[in-house]
Amino acid sequence: MDYFSVLGPIDPQVQNKEGKWVAALGYLDKVHEAIEKSSRGVLTDAEYLMIKDLDLAELRSYEQAKDLT
Repeated sequence: MDYFSVLGPIDPQVQNKEGKWVAALGYLDKVHEAIEKSSRGVLTDAEYLMIKDLDLAELRSYEQAKDLT
């Protein structure tokens, strides 16, 4: 890096169920989006099915990783 280089925001990476590295913030963003939609009564069945099987402990660890970055 030189004098004009800067570091951008850090996006913690986590392994998904298939072992691929993905952005933890992506999971958190989608969960928060689903919560907002649910509060407005516009959450679709497909969205519900996608988030109902998420592990709450994993989501919490993603939040902790976000807070550490």
